[in-house]
Amino acid sequence: MNILLLNPPPRDIGWYRAEHLGLAYLASALRNQGYPVTILDANLENLSIQEMYEKIKKLSLKIDLIGITATESESLTSGIEVIKKLKHDGLAAHVTAGGYFPSFWCDEIFNQFSEIDSIVIGEGEETIVELADALNSTKNFDKVSGLVFRNKSGQVIHNQPRKLIKNLDKIPFPSRDYCSTSYQKYHHAVVYSSRGCYHQCSFCQIAKFYRFTRETPFRTRSAANIVDEIEILISDFGIRSIFFVDDEFITESPKRRQVLDDLVHEINRRNLIFSFSIQYRANTGQDKELLQNLKNVGLTTVFVGVESGVEKELDHFEKDIDISCIKNSLQIIDDLELNNNIGYILYNPSTTFDDLKQSIEFLLAPDSPSVLKLNGLELLKGTQEEAYTRQHELIKTNGFHLSYRILDKRVAKFAELRRHYYPIYEPVARDFYELHFLMGDLSKDDMISYKRKIKTIEIEIRKLHKVFLQHALDDLYIEKGKGGGWLVDLKDAFILLHNKSQQLLAEGQKMIKTNYL
Repeated sequence: MNILLLNPPPRDIGWYRAEHLGLAYLASALRNQGYPVTILDANLENLSIQEMYEKIKKLSLKIDLIGITATESESLTSGIEVIKKLKHDGLAAHVTAGGYFPSFWCDEIFNQFSEIDSIVIGEGEETIVELADALNSTKNFDKVSGLVFRNKSGQVIHNQPRKLIKNLDKIPFPSRDYCSTSYQKYHHAVVYSSRGCYHQCSFCQIAKFYRFTRETPFRTRSAANIVDEIEILISDFGIRSIFFVDDEFITESPKRRQVLDDLVHEINRRNLIFSFSIQYRANTGQDKELLQNLKNVGLTTVFVGVESGVEKELDHFEKDIDISCIKNSLQIIDDLELNNNIGYILYNPSTTFDDLKQSIEFLLAPDSPSVLKLNGLELLKGTQEEAYTRQHELIKTNGFHLSYRILDKRVAKFAELRRHYYPIYEPVARDFYELHFLMGDLSKDDMISYKRKIKTIEIEIRKLHKVFLQHALDDLYIEKGKGGGWLVDLKDAFILLHNKSQQLLAEGQKMIKTNYL
């Protein structure tokens, strides 16, 4: 039985570029049970739909099961286009899909795509193995928890939800088929040291993804298990930079805090040298001693969910944090001289002009955090925000895309200005992410000097964002709201800055080749 796992061509590569850890875990679970698995990642190989199809044809395999991962509709649609081409050639494989997007759009996907035979809801390691077992024997899917499938009569059957995997240490380490390819391009490897999140922010799918069953949504691996994987990455793949993609690396859990203390000890004990980045909430970033200890063993960059500088908006998002908490967390980051990237949401459907004004003034203040991307709320299916917009009849549905109407006309005008501004600054923002990850792959001495150069890019982004925010606010006061010539000036400035960031990326890549290749 041959299994093919696909990461189809995406709509937009975006800032997150690395091997697909979800597929790597599925491959490992299947291989651990003796199933031969091929992973094909169009994102990392820069494959078009046609190129992916042609590469699959060259495999010359009799494929029995194809798994498609998708985080958004365009990647699923491109995967379906590949499947259509294969079916035209006689493919008879069972086609399943999984990930965030299929889990939340399950019924709509079955209605639209006859090519999909089943969908894995939530965590997939155990489900896909049982699906493979069923295909290999009885072809009876009724007992496969966590699976939604189309039966022989075309009826869509929802099996019972699958319980979360309690002991993450028992999951085989992910198959690193694309680790070297990814690292060579993007200068970091990705690791999950935990899964899930205790919190339920109104805009976040993660909160719902790990609550398809009524269980504790957050689970942590042991420190020894985490460091075992890191040691393999260092020894077998030459990894020097890691991004922990945990939904919340630091939590309020005493058990998790002990794991992090043990993690620091274990890294020191094994004398492992690498740098790493983490993600956490503002309220869990209050422990300066812990962050200092993590820095001592390689922490360089933190991604922090701030979301707003307005108490009313924080309450709306159900963040369970306040402005003083945010300021304290950001001060700790500054004191420890860590690189940072702040998540921030400028508006949502119910934001008033006064709310927006306060939010902009927070970002314009001299001591405000640097925000790389100026975002509005992204409406995701299954979230409390979706329920809110539906309740207030503000939602717009176009195929698999959700959007919303903003009640305040001036906030709506600001959202339109931001829409025009986004493609102006996006190339530099994308470079900035790459600069941070590339920096982690440098030698210690090179990292220090390179960090200073990256800081000049950050300062310039911050300055130009402030120009945009101030001009936008001024236009809204006089109800112009179209941008005028100042948007053209910003475009010219970002073109120059993009040239500078590209040069800095080339310089960093040259340093890496000189030192390590």
